[in-house]
Amino acid sequence: MSSFDEKKRSERGVLEHLRQLLPSFPEGEVIPDEEPDFIVVLASGKKIGIEITQLHREVRHGEMPLQAQEALKRRAVENAKEIYDSAGNPFVHASIHFANVQLSKFDVSPFAQRIAKFVASLIPPPGEVRTAEPDFEDESDFPEELSYVSVYSLPDAEGSFFSSPGSTWLATLQDEDVKRALLSKNAKHKRYRSKADEIWLVISCNGGFMSTWFEGTEVFQDKVFETDFARVFILSHFGNKVIELRRQAAAGANR
Repeated sequence: MSSFDEKKRSERGVLEHLRQLLPSFPEGEVIPDEEPDFIVVLASGKKIGIEITQLHREVRHGEMPLQAQEALKRRAVENAKEIYDSAGNPFVHASIHFANVQLSKFDVSPFAQRIAKFVASLIPPPGEVRTAEPDFEDESDFPEELSYVSVYSLPDAEGSFFSSPGSTWLATLQDEDVKRALLSKNAKHKRYRSKADEIWLVISCNGGFMSTWFEGTEVFQDKVFETDFARVFILSHFGNKVIELRRQAAAGANR
């Protein structure tokens, strides 16, 4: 699956989640598009454009965004599984825990090779588990990018499963985070409006990437933000919450 197809699949998942949680979601044909991401054509002929943006934690200048590191590590683990399976190894569930390291795109392929080789060295008897941690007094093949590996041999399994559990601090959502999401999209509103009668913006958080994890979303239902969008929602995938922001038109807006 291409990165574009993966992006559209993710956006469609956000859209469907919004549809489930929002009683006023419009009834009509949903057409995938770009700028905005979707257009809903109502029976009346009215068109509502829906733009979706993922809200990630802000990083300091010069730092690689957390979501980029997450994506690289996820790709390395997925590639490792493909390499492991292509070698004809027994099917296993491998849990890959990362150390505090930074990867570049050039690290992914060789790192995936090392993960696959190390998992293959840990294959336990069917139904059993083997684990490994780095031993700094032993010059072993344990990949330096990892902190812990667990391999469970799956009896009668039809395929392997490689996962990369992680942990992070939970950020409190701030006004500046919401304004940052609005600012990134407000400049494109006029372009979106050329395709639809009104445009909605969905700010998605608390999803599959840890960089999108925030708490305190519920307080934003009472706050007012300046934007050209007809409706703006914060969709929190934790707890299945959708919050519509109160809004006022941006200064000098031409909607």
